[in-house]
Amino acid sequence: MSHYNPYESPAAGGSDSETSSIASPSLLDRIKEESEDIRSRIKSHIPGINHNEDDDDHPQTTFHIRELDEIAEEQKVDLNRGLDSNEAENRWKEVGDNVVASDEQSIYWKVIKMLFHQFTDFMVILLLVSGIVSIFMKEYVESGTLFFVVLTNVIIGFVQEWKAEKALQSLKSFNTPNSSVLRDSKIQTIKSAKLVPGDIVLLEEGSSVPADLRLFDVNNVQIMEATLTGESTPVEKTQRAMTDDDANRKNTEGEHKTAEGMSLGDRRCMAYMSTLVVKGRAKGIVVATGHDTEVGRISSVLTKMQKKNSSQNTALQKRIRKLGAVLVALSLFLCGLVVGIAFLRQKLRDSSKIDSAFVKSWINTGVALAVSVIPEGLVAVVTVTFALGVQRMAKRNAIVRKLSAVETLGSITVICADKTGTLTMGVMKAEEMWTPGKRYTISGVGYVPEGEFKENGERKVEKENIPESLKKLLMIGALCNNSSVERKENDDEEEKDMKKTKKSKGSINDEAVEATPLLSRSKPKTNTNKNSNKHAKEEDFWKGVGDPTEVAIEVAARKLGLGKDAWIRDEKLKFAQEIPFDSDRSRMTIVYEVKQGGKSNMGSEGKYLIVAKGASSSLLPRCTSFLTPDGKFVPQSNKIMSEIEEEAEKMAIKGLRTLALAVKYSDEIPRKRNPDESDEEEKEKIQENLESDLKFVGLVGIVDPPREEVKYAIKACREAGIGMCMITGDHKSTAFGVAASLGLVNKDRKDLVLEGHQMDKLSTSELSRIEPFPVVFARVSPENKLKIIKALKRRGEITAMTGDGVNDAPAIRFADAGISMGKSGTELTKESSDIILTDDNLNSIVPAIEEGRRTFDNIQKFIFYLLACNSAEIWVMLLAIIADSPPPFTPIMILWANIILDIPPAMALGIDPPARDVLQRPPRDPKKGIFPTWRSYLTVIMHGLSMAGLSLGLFYLGRNYLHHPDPKESANETDHSKSFAFVGLGVLQLIHAFLAKQQRRSIFNKNFWVPINWWLIGGFTGSLALLIGGNYAPLMGSALNHLDMVPLFAMDWAWIGGAVLAHILVVEFLKLIFNHGCLKEESKQQKEEKKEEKKWHVTIQIGPSSVAGTQRSMDAPLMLAPK
Repeated sequence: MSHYNPYESPAAGGSDSETSSIASPSLLDRIKEESEDIRSRIKSHIPGINHNEDDDDHPQTTFHIRELDEIAEEQKVDLNRGLDSNEAENRWKEVGDNVVASDEQSIYWKVIKMLFHQFTDFMVILLLVSGIVSIFMKEYVESGTLFFVVLTNVIIGFVQEWKAEKALQSLKSFNTPNSSVLRDSKIQTIKSAKLVPGDIVLLEEGSSVPADLRLFDVNNVQIMEATLTGESTPVEKTQRAMTDDDANRKNTEGEHKTAEGMSLGDRRCMAYMSTLVVKGRAKGIVVATGHDTEVGRISSVLTKMQKKNSSQNTALQKRIRKLGAVLVALSLFLCGLVVGIAFLRQKLRDSSKIDSAFVKSWINTGVALAVSVIPEGLVAVVTVTFALGVQRMAKRNAIVRKLSAVETLGSITVICADKTGTLTMGVMKAEEMWTPGKRYTISGVGYVPEGEFKENGERKVEKENIPESLKKLLMIGALCNNSSVERKENDDEEEKDMKKTKKSKGSINDEAVEATPLLSRSKPKTNTNKNSNKHAKEEDFWKGVGDPTEVAIEVAARKLGLGKDAWIRDEKLKFAQEIPFDSDRSRMTIVYEVKQGGKSNMGSEGKYLIVAKGASSSLLPRCTSFLTPDGKFVPQSNKIMSEIEEEAEKMAIKGLRTLALAVKYSDEIPRKRNPDESDEEEKEKIQENLESDLKFVGLVGIVDPPREEVKYAIKACREAGIGMCMITGDHKSTAFGVAASLGLVNKDRKDLVLEGHQMDKLSTSELSRIEPFPVVFARVSPENKLKIIKALKRRGEITAMTGDGVNDAPAIRFADAGISMGKSGTELTKESSDIILTDDNLNSIVPAIEEGRRTFDNIQKFIFYLLACNSAEIWVMLLAIIADSPPPFTPIMILWANIILDIPPAMALGIDPPARDVLQRPPRDPKKGIFPTWRSYLTVIMHGLSMAGLSLGLFYLGRNYLHHPDPKESANETDHSKSFAFVGLGVLQLIHAFLAKQQRRSIFNKNFWVPINWWLIGGFTGSLALLIGGNYAPLMGSALNHLDMVPLFAMDWAWIGGAVLAHILVVEFLKLIFNHGCLKEESKQQKEEKKEEKKWHVTIQIGPSSVAGTQRSMDAPLMLAPK
């Protein structure tokens, strides 16, 4: 398995001496050449080659680069009349309904298929066969128990599969019920399912886009596309076709981009199904419906993956199935061996006559032994262990939808996290403000209008003493704004939910932290913001209305009591005119009439107040004077411009969206002669007049702020050997700034960022071979996200994918562990996932991973325990028949031991507390078996032999010495020796449950018993009580006397105690030998791995650590796997 190492320090190259000790120059040259070739192909304009069937790439549509008239002609539609109704009907018959999910099978047939699928599991078939055999042997209790286990497993499996089936059903939520269309020159309302390519759809504020549209007649339209693209802010739309200039508008890398390869979020003349119009009006030609839409493509991918993955099992399920096959073969072999030896012994004793009773007893014993080889409790214990793990994870804000996902989490090597709402808060916040000479940092959480302004990071700004320049900046931001902030109604239900919630979006989950030692170490001991908890509690009670960017500025202004309403009220302002934000202009302007009587007497400066904001590249050229540190306005100069550009660049590096703010006063403003009939030329003159000679005041930096707790989660994951990469639909600079602030990448490693248009030029295979592998993926499409997961899997990684939008669903479904957000996630994403984080907090993944590792450890413990106990019974019977002895146990005793004695302690091991170092070791290699080394299998055999030898010793001791039997022994004496041996083996097996708890640490070590497993003590006590009760039941005339047991004497228990002590000493001796051998083997293995590494890998040493895979730190080496 290759190791994902995204954390390379700036000194990645190292010196020649550092690299030469690891790989030959020729090999380095070859790999550098290959990596450079791939990276050069990324920068070229040639589409990727070598795409294979594993890529599942969809051809890019080109409607966004084609002129409107061309599309209308192709669709054969008149933009003023729409389609003819008869033509629309004919097209509908040809293309079908405009839906992205439909039922092809009846619900009854699906239920039958799902139920039948549950019975195809190998272990289930095995248990059914064992149950049938038990019926023929008239062991009805055994058979009833087996059938109950099968029924439980079938029910749980059916429920989980039914939940998975609902994923496609949830796609129906994106089928908008009705749409307004233009047909036969009339505006009509029809069912969206009847839309066809060529229809003219009318959109307005609040409309859900019913199909993929090419827009025209666009009037100040903004569409929220977060569910499809992952971009956290609404997208301004236009009707003109996209060009190469649009593709390179925000390109600062010097690399030429083409309009054809633009990501969905950059196609501003398109509207896509399932997105929401938050502002303005427009019309659109339907260019794709149903499965041909972008959402429909996601549906197709999910359908394909559901069919492909329906028959796939997790690594543990495969191992258990393989173990079951081995045990079946072993049971058949042992059954034949026991019966064969018994028959051979009888023939050797008397060739002329066969004692049918003797052979029959051994046949029954052989069948019982064959059944006992199968650990009947394995399926039940695995299911119960998973279910309890699910319950524990639910208490720590992670709801598991698939039981197998618990085990998968323990193997995770890479987490691919969606940025918006997962790594970040999912709400926009004004992080910094700058006026010449002063920078202000702003604290607070979400949309709560509470927080502090600090001047130059030191002095707190008081409301009573706000600097004049900052006051001007806040005034512009609040007034050039159409948003508002509201406090939600605080009903009783919300109060109850808030009390139940241990952690909100912006605070650290203290309960999870305390329960997870690694998070506890990562969390800082002090909280510098005393009000953070208060803000976190308030956060869910505030909401923003309008553009998120404007909401962020309004919230910042309110923190100093200078919100929009306060300015309008105190300064006697009246709205006069607005020039809306336009994506081509990248700025907006609002005009207010200033009346007399305001607090600051604005009217003395002019009758009208004009406030503007926009991108600095758009607004600065409109400014003729600039604010200085002393509060005066001076003409433009190169020094001032360079200072502003430098500050804007600093904000951009931090991932902040930077806006410039400007103001001016005027005694008169140009007005339209007739607003309804004004032509474009007149509008341009008005805009030119209002937006000229502006006075620059300052900059504001806005960001979807990173979650503070995510930093601790990233640190904890590194210590656990887990890498992390960020996937987002945002622009490259924003994505890199957030990643750098979270510590995912170093601030000077921009080469670890890859954009969606670059991935489009690579096949999955080529992407997987890029070294170093990217850490940040920007402007990605749903297909890109899926390709990233596939590439990581090709590298041998076990992947987890987090997300909340529709665009995340395919990657979440394909990942080994799909994780969705409970609050912000769409229904489709939740239904496609394996795990749902109820608090939308990446921090909750760390306790979930801990539970995953704990669960596998516990499964390993009880399988180790069950196999040792079952093998002991096998060894006893085999040695007895070889020694020509009567069977030490009856068939019912063997079945009693398997069901009554073994399962309670095994289930208790399944809920054993986690080891203290569970998150300080590298992820488990899923390619390895249940037991990682041959020593584990040998230990199972040796432990079984120890218990078998001691039990058989008790049998012969009781039969030949303790009671001095007559050569012609009575049946009662034989029953006594059988009881003596059986009770002895039962006690040994129960004691062995404690020994199986720790396979390396000595029982005499004080840490062996920490933490205490009270369930194991209870299971031991209960099983021991049943064992003693079964032994002494004949004295009470109980129905349990069918066990054929005879009550033991006090001396018998003393001998059993001696056998227990002997077994403990044997186990401790084996630990001593094997642990010493393991240390030698590990040392030898490390040397061999280093030799293999030199031969097949190139390692660039960049820090003190040189062991790949032990911990993913910023100093870890980079590795390149062979072709």
